[in-house]
Amino acid sequence: MADLLTDPRLHIRLIDAFYVEAMVLADEARSYFDEGGRAEREALEKAQKAAVNEMKAELWKMGKVVRAAEKRHAAVMRSLAPLLRRAAA
Repeated sequence: MADLLTDPRLHIRLIDAFYVEAMVLADEARSYFDEGGRAEREALEKAQKAAVNEMKAELWKMGKVVRAAEKRHAAVMRSLAPLLRRAAA
């Protein structure tokens, strides 16, 4: 039985799961700041609007991290492909 810490199949599943969660979170955040959330945001008080703007700035930074993660995910999948083919054979 392969050691779970070094099993590439487990690593791939973990990477994929984290990637999917990051994409879902990013999509939910984007949808809030699109036109659909405008009425809700306009109803906020001044202090709440400031907090939302700070959150928006943080989400923008997170978006950069997610885009970098997308590139890293693709690179990891390319590097693991030969290992998976050998393991499946």
